[in-house]
Amino acid sequence: MQPWHPSSTLVHEAALAVERLSPGSLFAFSTALMQNQRDFFDVSVVNETRNQTYARLAALAEESVSINRGEMLGLLQIADQPDKDGALNIGNKVCGLGTRDAGELTDSVGRSRMI
Repeated sequence: MQPWHPSSTLVHEAALAVERLSPGSLFAFSTALMQNQRDFFDVSVVNETRNQTYARLAALAEESVSINRGEMLGLLQIADQPDKDGALNIGNKVCGLGTRDAGELTDSVGRSRMI
């Protein structure tokens, strides 16, 4: 992930959601992302909400690897209301409170291998 490109985090979360929903589809989805990468560069997403970008990523996953768009959005979307305990920074079901944070684990493995 490249935190200086905010959409990079969203793209990585989408890849983790694809792997969770359809193990073995990550490389095909990655190929589709590379073919459509310009659609997710900073200038291409600057006027979208985070959830709008997730929706476009879910559509790409549906088109490229037959992931159910609704299931993927269920993992990725950020709530617009506090959770039942009043928490405001709850993240999503890929990288958020109450989840095993796949994004953090993936980053840690990458850093330990100097990727």
